[in-house]
Amino acid sequence: MKKQFLEDQLKKAVLAREKEKVSVFRLLLSQIKNREIAVKRSLSEDEINEEIGREIKKRKEAIKLFEQGKRDDLVAKEKMEMAILQKLK
Repeated sequence: MKKQFLEDQLKKAVLAREKEKVSVFRLLLSQIKNREIAVKRSLSEDEINEEIGREIKKRKEAIKLFEQGKRDDLVAKEKMEMAILQKLK
């Protein structure tokens, strides 16, 4: 159910030409697919939520590092991606 929802959101983002959302959804679906290959079965909704949590954590860590490096452009990009992911949880 959750995976289908994500795929539908990706399609909507592609049609609406929202490149930021397209990028986030493609990356997330890729991570889910890789995990499914690793465990050799479809992921449950809870496991998909774990993947979303991992992606949020990656963004938080990246934001810290970019702030230390004074890369405000990348900080803004990561925060935007993190906001999209947090809406999915």
